[in-house]
Amino acid sequence: VVAGYDDGMYHPEWVVTRDQMAVYIARAFSLPMAN
Repeated sequence: VVAGYDDGMYHPEWVVTRDQMAVYIARAFSLPMAN
């Protein structure tokens, strides 16, 4: 569900945006993604 950031690290202390959370939920439930 979470792939990390461009620097190869996972930053759990960073703020998650609404858009990112929508992607997390869609991936977790294998929902189709719109453009």
